[in-house]
Amino acid sequence: MAYKMDEAPHEQNTDAVDSSTATTAMNGGKVISSSNNTKTTAQTRAQAPAQTQSLQATGKYVNLVTLACATVASTIAASVPIRSIAASAASQESCNCMLGTHMKNDGTLVTDADKAAQFIIVNALRNVSSDIRIVGEEDDVMAEAAEEEPADSEVQSENNDEDQYDNSSSSFGIDEELYVKVSEEMQRHMMFMHNGNADEKHMQHRQNCQQTLENVVDPSRISVFVDPLDGTSQYAKGRYECVSTLVGITLDDVPIFGVICKPFGQAGYHIEDDCFTLYGGTLMNGAFVHGGEQIDDRMSMPTPRAVISSSRSGGIVKQCVDALHEEGSLGKDPVLVSGAGEKSLRLLIGREGEALWHFPRPGTSLWDVAAADALLSAIGGKLTDRLGQRIDYSETRVGNDNDTGIVAASSVALHDACIRAYHLIEPPPSMP
Repeated sequence: MAYKMDEAPHEQNTDAVDSSTATTAMNGGKVISSSNNTKTTAQTRAQAPAQTQSLQATGKYVNLVTLACATVASTIAASVPIRSIAASAASQESCNCMLGTHMKNDGTLVTDADKAAQFIIVNALRNVSSDIRIVGEEDDVMAEAAEEEPADSEVQSENNDEDQYDNSSSSFGIDEELYVKVSEEMQRHMMFMHNGNADEKHMQHRQNCQQTLENVVDPSRISVFVDPLDGTSQYAKGRYECVSTLVGITLDDVPIFGVICKPFGQAGYHIEDDCFTLYGGTLMNGAFVHGGEQIDDRMSMPTPRAVISSSRSGGIVKQCVDALHEEGSLGKDPVLVSGAGEKSLRLLIGREGEALWHFPRPGTSLWDVAAADALLSAIGGKLTDRLGQRIDYSETRVGNDNDTGIVAASSVALHDACIRAYHLIEPPPSMP
């Protein structure tokens, strides 16, 4: 089934209608609604297949592509308060004070920007569906956002009985112009990926995705993992290069869509809506830059390099990097950067040949890796724990920490080579 943005469970009236919408602007974490009367012409929506209609008839289901679109748009919208709070702090003597920085119970920092960004994202997700599972770094903020009344920005059909199942024509509390812009862009990409010039290498993968993913699903099958501000400690110090926002969507505990947004841009890459945003997954059969083009797989990269934190560049990590270099799988010198989001992004765009993120110890959480897991899968990469096991995103797992570490690579071959090298140096308990 092709995941087209213009699909809906019923045919939409295409006549021009008067609408009084509350356009929501996000500024410094505040939600400001301004009414405006506009003439809008709804695009003709394709009739959903009979099997989708039968699903719709049994309850309130969620359009996966609509959820993905709201995720991208809300992540971009969340970059506004992140930048504005930073700008305000830069003009003051005390940066931490203006950022509203304080220590959480687990010893990590949280700022006003974390809270503002998470509110925007979670509010948008809840307006798509109040029944999806959301797991995030700032659980207290999520609880507050979940209790908020849905933003009055949904464009309702004249037939309310049918429209209760149609969450594809709403801006979900996000600026409507931004939502439409993202929606149209994603539609173009998806139409090309499913119907365009597909080479033989990707055809079977796309067919498998179409067979296993439904456009409209029960919300109980969906989980969303949110890190509103990865790199908070760097952000609090006024160092913004490694700051990012991460959102990953899973279906039946399998990552299918991810967003990595750099609120302050990415050197050497296109900036759209004042930030750099990469999104995609198996839901779209690819990864794409907002306002730009598709990210190709990196199987043919000449000299791959590891990307690690400077504080983790010794010990078992160094031994693995050295071993992979000796066998010719990896360059000798790793790239040292901070932040899970920044490392994930480097694997996808290969800014300096980065292709492997080896972090075999505790220190990351589900919201740090869900987006990367989805995106890497879409370009031929792989992310697992240090044992080579897929990350457990289920609700039944205990805690959100990745206690057995992670191994992420832009190619399956490099990932598997790293797992082998690691097990030779530090065999798992079950191995002799």
